[in-house]
Amino acid sequence: MCCESSFAILLRILKMKINSKDGVAWLGTFVSLGGMLYLIQQLHYKHLPIVFVTWLLWVVIDALIVIVTYKVGYGKKDFKHPILMIMYTVTTFLILLLAIKNIVDGRSKLEWINLHTFITIVVILALVVWRKLGDTGGLIATVAAMVIAGIPTQVGAWTNPKDVDILFWSLSGTGCFLSYIAAPKTLFGRLMPGCGAVANLVTVLFALTRA
Repeated sequence: MCCESSFAILLRILKMKINSKDGVAWLGTFVSLGGMLYLIQQLHYKHLPIVFVTWLLWVVIDALIVIVTYKVGYGKKDFKHPILMIMYTVTTFLILLLAIKNIVDGRSKLEWINLHTFITIVVILALVVWRKLGDTGGLIATVAAMVIAGIPTQVGAWTNPKDVDILFWSLSGTGCFLSYIAAPKTLFGRLMPGCGAVANLVTVLFALTRA
C-alpha cells in the first residue's frame, strides 16, 4: 500500500511538471539534445565528414540568436531563458571541436566553398540589420540567417533523401515544436523555435516523400 501511494504521488508530480509550460520547454530541449547527442555520436564513431567552416558558421549563428534574444527580452515579465538555443550553441561547439580534432589528426582538411561565402555574407547582413534597426530587427535578421543557412539541407532532402538522417531531424523538429508551444507568445519567445520546427520537420517531410 505504501509503495502504491508513493507511486501515485510521484505520478501526480510528473504530470504536473509535464503539464506546466516550463516542463514542456525543458522536455523540448531534452528531445533536441537527444538528437544532437545522437548526431555527435554518429559523427564521431562512424568517422563521418565534419566540415569545420560549416560548423563554425552554425556556432556563430546560434550564439548570435542567444545574445540578441537576451537583449530583446531580458527583464520583461514574460521572458524565458532561451534554453533550447543555449543547448544548440553548446552542442554545435562540441561538433566544431570534433572538426578541429579531425583536422589535427589528418582525417580532414580545411576547405572553403561558395556556400560558405554566401552564408558568411548572410550573417554579416544580419549583423548590419541588428546595428541599424536595433535588437528586435536583429532577432528577426539572425533567425532569418538561421533559416537561410538551413535551406541547402531542405534542398538536399528533396534531391538526395537517402542521405537524410530521419531520426536526428525528427528529434530536432519535435524538440523545437515543444519549445514553441511552451514559449511566451512573443517575438523573442516563439520566432526561433517556430522557424526551427518548420525547417526541421520540412526536411523530414521532403526525405520521406521523396524516398
